[in-house]
Amino acid sequence: ALDYNCPGDRCHWMGKQAGVEVSALVPPPEVPAKLVTKVKRLLARLKGKRLLALAPYGSRSTLVRSLSLEQLRSAVAGVRSEDAVVLLCEEAIGGVAAPNLLNLSGQLSAEEAIAVVSLCDGLVGVDSGFVHWAGVFRKPVVALFTHIGALQRRQPHGNFVAIQPSLPCAPCGDVWPQGPHGPQPPCRPDYRWTPYEPRVACVAVHDGALAVRTLYELLDGSPRREVLNLDRHGNSTRWELPAGPGAVQSDQSDRSDQSDRAELTAIVILTLNTWTHCTRRCLEKALEHTAPPLEIIVLDNGGSREEAALLAAELGPLRAQYPHARLVLDRSAKNLGFPKGVNRALKSV
Repeated sequence: ALDYNCPGDRCHWMGKQAGVEVSALVPPPEVPAKLVTKVKRLLARLKGKRLLALAPYGSRSTLVRSLSLEQLRSAVAGVRSEDAVVLLCEEAIGGVAAPNLLNLSGQLSAEEAIAVVSLCDGLVGVDSGFVHWAGVFRKPVVALFTHIGALQRRQPHGNFVAIQPSLPCAPCGDVWPQGPHGPQPPCRPDYRWTPYEPRVACVAVHDGALAVRTLYELLDGSPRREVLNLDRHGNSTRWELPAGPGAVQSDQSDRSDQSDRAELTAIVILTLNTWTHCTRRCLEKALEHTAPPLEIIVLDNGGSREEAALLAAELGPLRAQYPHARLVLDRSAKNLGFPKGVNRALKSV
């Protein structure tokens, strides 16, 4: 429903639901210095080389849009000998080797992998968090799409080529809601959202070598925003997209020192029975790595009574630990959904 009932990309769709316009992109975040130092040690043998990142797989439960081993090998072979490529994935990937390949798959935490992306010169990846983090860091990106349309994902970024299938059935939309062809992709009527589910058929249109060549076009040329529609026979058409919101920067070198700024940063965090699972960690990282002045609004969006009591008990010590931040807890008796929940939290800013 998200893909087909609203024009434009998801960010604009969510903004419309919240009653706001997407007008600009915030500067890239500052990666903690200790994390950068640690990752640089992992990349030490590649020092002096242009570094490309390759993220060919989705997570364990989204192999539906992951490249095959043959496609991955083709991409690695397309990297120039004077450059280096680092392989990133949540899980270990075997069966691929090259003198200029550093395989870090299955070896990094999420934070470490993000730090690697921040140090790379460009990235080729399937529709996953890695391609969006590369966009956050203003890196050139070639993003490979399958059953989800590229325009629902890449619009906010400033220097990318999105490659998607040019097939009568594509994009069939997120496979878990109701798409135009039903709740399952037409090529997979027996689809179920389970780990290691086989790939959807449209993954086969992708060419790893083509993706890497396209990344080199971005690295060696001017920033651009394009969608490349590719069919099973290698034929393609291109769509050029207008410039996105915010100034495009290829790296972080021109950013001002955020520690000197006086502008207030306000962060809204919604939680629904996820405090111990992930929200507490999210809040602690925001408190730790955001320069003052800072305020964070935490909305308990219809969580259980036990969750509410836990939030009230644990936010007190965090206020004492981070006195530079204004930390506000709000609670809704029912789940308002994301846009309305954000609107409610924003009233406390």
